[in-house]
Amino acid sequence: MKFTAQEMLHKVYTAHRDNGLPIASSYLASYPAILEYFQAIEDFTANQFVVAAHLVYGWMPTILEVNFAELPDVLPLMDAARRGVVLSASQLAQLARTVNNSVIGASKLLHFTNPVLYPIWDSRVYAFLKRTEADPFPQVHHYQVNKSALYETYAHTCRDVVATTDFQPTYQLLLEQFAAVPSYQTFTMTPLRALEYIMFMGGGRQVVVS
Repeated sequence: MKFTAQEMLHKVYTAHRDNGLPIASSYLASYPAILEYFQAIEDFTANQFVVAAHLVYGWMPTILEVNFAELPDVLPLMDAARRGVVLSASQLAQLARTVNNSVIGASKLLHFTNPVLYPIWDSRVYAFLKRTEADPFPQVHHYQVNKSALYETYAHTCRDVVATTDFQPTYQLLLEQFAAVPSYQTFTMTPLRALEYIMFMGGGRQVVVS
């Protein structure tokens, strides 16, 4: 699947314009609390990584299996991501092997570690980007989504989108809408989180095939 920043921006703008986004949910209200835990970590220890991984897997319908053998090599990657280093596809794959061999799980860990740089990736976002007028509710296979190179491209495109002035009106409007969400009165989501959230909500009726 290929998509440009302009194509992503157009899809996001249309979705936000045409659809009311539900804002009252535990999913949203829990986000700042999880982020607060990650922000309190200065340098990842093995125990902190395990707790952090279980926190993000609370958002996912699968049971977490941590590959402890990978931890010594993965902890420096998490600290690098926090410092603003963009991980390569091979490093993303290494992180994924630590959490159920899941690129989705890795993306969520990276997002909470650095929400300015790393967007969340999952089947709903994939379906949103894959959607066309001819196929509004595409089937999504796990193997299609679970690719570190695809996440690398997606994250790069997201960073390009939020850097444009064209995205700012949508971002500001979403911030106003989120002002009513518990725990968001004193919390401001990053542009990258706002972009991903619109895609997540817009991809909610896809068919996931294992």
